[in-house]
Parts: sequence; C-alpha cells; structure tokens
Amino acid sequence: MVALGILVPSVLIRIRAIQHQLTFCRHKLTQINFLVFYKFSVILFIMVTMTITRALTELKTLQARYKKGVQELNLVAVKQGSKLRSPNTFYKEDDFVEQAKAKYQSVQSLFNRIIFIKSEIDKSNSVTKIKIGTVEMTIQEALVYKKYIDMKKSLLSQLKSLSREARSDFDGAERENAMTLEKMVTSTIGRDSTDEQKASARKEAEDYIEKTKKVSLIDPCSIDTLIESLDSEITEFESNIDYALSESNSTTHIDIPD
Repeated sequence: MVALGILVPSVLIRIRAIQHQLTFCRHKLTQINFLVFYKFSVILFIMVTMTITRALTELKTLQARYKKGVQELNLVAVKQGSKLRSPNTFYKEDDFVEQAKAKYQSVQSLFNRIIFIKSEIDKSNSVTKIKIGTVEMTIQEALVYKKYIDMKKSLLSQLKSLSREARSDFDGAERENAMTLEKMVTSTIGRDSTDEQKASARKEAEDYIEKTKKVSLIDPCSIDTLIESLDSEITEFESNIDYALSESNSTTHIDIPD
C-alpha cells in the first residue's frame, strides 16, 4: 500500500511533465507556422503601384528585352570528345547547361511579366472612363474607336462623294431643262410675235417643264447633315483623344509585382 501511494504521485508528476512539453511544442509549432505564413504572405503580396503611363513604358522595354533574349538563346550544343564544338568551345559542359536553362527561364519570366502587365492595363482600360467632347467612353472603347477611325473617314469620304455627284447631276439636269425651255419658246414664237405672245409661250414651256421634267433631290438621310455631323465627330475625336488618354494614363494606377 505504501509503495502504491508513492507510485501514484510519481506517475502524476511524469504525466504533467509530458503535458508541459506538449504544450511547449504546440506553442513553438504555432510560431513556426505563423512565421512561414507571414513570410509567404509578404512574398505573395509585394506589389508596386505605378501609373498606366509607366506601365506602358515598362511594357515596351520588356518587349525589347524579350526579343533580344530570344535572339540570344543558346540552348543546344554539340560535344565532340570531352569538349563542346564551336561556337561553344569556351564553355565547360556544366556551365553551358546552366546558362541554357537560365536564359530560357529568363525569357519565360519576361513573357509572363509582359502578359501580366498587359492584362492589368487592359483590365484598367475596360473600366476607366474618359470624356471626348460630349461623349463618355471607356479607354478600351476609345482605343478601339481610334484603331478603326479610318472606317469612319472612309464613310465620310463616300458621303461627300455621293453628295457631290448628286449635286452635279442636279445642276446638269437644271441646265438641260433651261435649254429645253429656250428651244420650246424659240420654236413657238416668231419675229413678229408680240411681247404678250412671247410671255405666253414661255409660260406654257415652263408649265410643261414643271409637270414633266421637274428636277429634285431624293435625300431621305439628309446627307449634308450626316456629313456635317460625321466630320465634326471625327475632328473632335482626333483633336482630343491623345490628350485624354495621356491625362488618364498619368493619373490611373495599377499594381504590378515587384
């Protein structure tokens, strides 16, 4: 009984020691997990805020670097005996392998960054609005309009051409009627015709022309109004688009990984 009484407290003390160690370990593990999460979070969310203007400049630089990197790729070599053949004779095999992998990874990284930045710019452009004259549109819409503005110009040119042709034909028809009228009057009256007879002959000829050969324009779309409106639209857009884009790009920001 005495031995049992001594044994029980000893077991309890041992169990408490183990519990203490487990608690300590859990605390340390929690700290380690927090540190790992913290470091991972910092790496994941380190971003640089830049204007669209700066992003476009970086994009242009990255594209030039990518093009140069692709041209300078050296991924395959021929080995003869223990040495690499020209143009890689100055490389040790291990060094060649290392540089090949590194350069390929470099162009891949450049490509991924180019895609990311371009995608972020496009996302921003799809929601950022600018005003050109009285028209409000997103930057994406403005860029598309700018790309296809020549289609509007082609339409304007065609409208002007149609208007000129119609006006020219109208004027020609009016001249033909005037000549026909004079011929009719001349064939009706003679040298001895009185002024009253001459006036009557002219009136009859004019009535005939009015009833049978009247000239008019069929203009259901009011072509001159269309020309004026379209010309104003194109002029206003081209006069303001570059300034509007520049102003917006210099004040709109996106987040890019550093």
